[in-house]
Amino acid sequence: GRYIYIGTQEGVALYDKRDGTFTLLEQFKEVKITSICGNSKHIYFGTLGKGVYVYTKKSGSIKILHKYFVSSISSLYCDEQTLLIGTYSSRLYQYSDSNLKRLGGINAPYKPVTGIAKYRGKYYFTTHGQGICSYNPENNTFKRYSFTNNYFLCLAASESALFAGSFGSGIFQYNSQSDTWTSFELSDLYLSRDIQNIYISGNTM
Repeated sequence: GRYIYIGTQEGVALYDKRDGTFTLLEQFKEVKITSICGNSKHIYFGTLGKGVYVYTKKSGSIKILHKYFVSSISSLYCDEQTLLIGTYSSRLYQYSDSNLKRLGGINAPYKPVTGIAKYRGKYYFTTHGQGICSYNPENNTFKRYSFTNNYFLCLAASESALFAGSFGSGIFQYNSQSDTWTSFELSDLYLSRDIQNIYISGNTM
């Protein structure tokens, strides 16, 4: 696309790649942004204390989802049909077809969700203190994966791989055949054990 959306503690800046200019969006003045995701029609902004802002690209209009819940958003994930919302209050929501519902059940996250990714038909969630959880939308069930250190900060997925970054224990990789997570070994000389974010591009992480 033409624009890059940048979330800050003071609002949202729009960078125009065509002419190299920045514009501050007045609709987000003094709104603290915690997370951003988007699809072909909308950009979703997670905020601190004001729920989720839905920005329509074509019209520039704003819809605020905090009428459903006033909360601080810790993470977002979206595709063309579904928006998943993780909160610092340890709740998990699904927004689809203008309907918002809370996801819950046995093994559902009860700690703050720090990352969300979709991999081979399931959604995965890293948490701050509960390890990693998966959600199968076909049967509405959760599964929990426990670790010696259950504090995780991020997730990243490609078509062939799923990685999770931890707080203090490095990177873990998911094996779909055995349904297990294993440590992704790399010398401390090259990589800190605290993984704040992971980005995958082609065959490179």
